[in-house]
Amino acid sequence: MVKKFSAVVLALVLCLSVMILPATAAGFDDSYTFADGIGSAFKIELDKETYNAGDIVTVNVYARFADETRELKSGTMMFGVNSAQFDKADAFNSAITTATANSTWEAYWKTPESTQFAWQSNATIINRVTAACTTDAGVYDTYLKVAMAQDVNKVTNTKHGISAADLNADPDPFLSFKLKLRDDIPDGTPVTIGIPTGAVFSTPAQVTIQFFTNPGNATTGKADAAATYDVTAAAVTFTVGSTAPAAPALTHAGRQVKMTVENDAVVSGSEQLRVVSSISADDWSTYFANTGAEGATTNAITEIGFVAFKGDAAAYNADTAKAVAQGTDAADYSRATTDYIQNTGSDYQFGACVKYETNVYDTTYLAYVKYVDANGADAYAFYDTATTYSVAFATNYTTITNNYIAWLASQAA
Repeated sequence: MVKKFSAVVLALVLCLSVMILPATAAGFDDSYTFADGIGSAFKIELDKETYNAGDIVTVNVYARFADETRELKSGTMMFGVNSAQFDKADAFNSAITTATANSTWEAYWKTPESTQFAWQSNATIINRVTAACTTDAGVYDTYLKVAMAQDVNKVTNTKHGISAADLNADPDPFLSFKLKLRDDIPDGTPVTIGIPTGAVFSTPAQVTIQFFTNPGNATTGKADAAATYDVTAAAVTFTVGSTAPAAPALTHAGRQVKMTVENDAVVSGSEQLRVVSSISADDWSTYFANTGAEGATTNAITEIGFVAFKGDAAAYNADTAKAVAQGTDAADYSRATTDYIQNTGSDYQFGACVKYETNVYDTTYLAYVKYVDANGADAYAFYDTATTYSVAFATNYTTITNNYIAWLASQAA
């Protein structure tokens, strides 16, 4: 069954449930659930994944409350750092002059610039917080305390507070401030910024939220017990000077021969080779998490597809195929893109169909992804040269079709 090869046409292959995932929302999302006994949860996110010595780190603090009918009156928060990584004078000036809060905070409490920001100097408090740290013991030795207080110039009824439901619904950081790293931190140094467990469990507690006990009728408030606070997501660690991996990896996920059966003895029509590539879930999160997000300027796929070479596999050139993927024309190479990526639960797959109108030769193909990297520049990921796939299509086709025809004949008998 030998015919003359005339053309290669690439088209979409996956006739499955497919999706492009949006960016992950900042702060808490619907995946968060309160454990039994937890009433208040805090989370910290930073503006970048990596920093160099001397950089400014933006700390974004998010809050969520289990009972949305409650009203917050006041509170205190404490954040821990290590003095070998942050100079208190520089860090304090940065924090107090850059602090912002979301509109829900601003409508009731004092603005961050008039809120009491203070590096803890009381040795007794410092020692108690440090000693009370559990899973983060030995991480912090310096603490920044923030007081949250009602602004009587903003509220019309001092017997009401901030609605927990409004805070939960506000997508912006509960509180945001900037801290400057020391200029002399060696590359490779791990740095942690967070709410210390000791700040929650020390006596007196340094992380407290007071709720109105009888909102609308009295100004009295009461703080919940320390055990009701969840700060498991309220610490972030990064490595100074570290960089992301050089490029994501594309791997081979599969290929199949497609045929059209005319009767129990003949397979007719064009022959097709389906090829599928995959992206690991980890690489998706690292490089492509903003894919599908409107206006994304980093970590988003902008094009994805395959390049097929028609001809003797020995004549295939990987550099030429990569150039074709990037828009350069070349004889005997054909490129096609797809809009579909399938989330299989363990990875992300995309595919195409190599269609043969006439005689079948071997084919060689390469998958590629064009994306916007963490710096906002266009970047490409490919199968590397060692894993570019060639398929002895004619042999596979003949073997599979003959086996299939024999099976049909046995069923008819």
